[in-house]
Amino acid sequence: MNNKLYKPFLFLLILFGFSFRAFAAFEPLSEVITTPVGPVKESSTIKLPMITWGGDAATIFTNG
Repeated sequence: MNNKLYKPFLFLLILFGFSFRAFAAFEPLSEVITTPVGPVKESSTIKLPMITWGGDAATIFTNG
């Protein structure tokens, strides 16, 4: 790509990315999620395999 076109294109791409987020309408989750709340059923522990990355180890050890 031509160096003269590369920098303005990159600038506009970054500018568009930030401006799109500024104009996006976000609704509170309390308005989006309408599932009724109910009592929690007690059950036994289910062991499942988990694929993690290194940062998850601290979270798992912290939360038990």
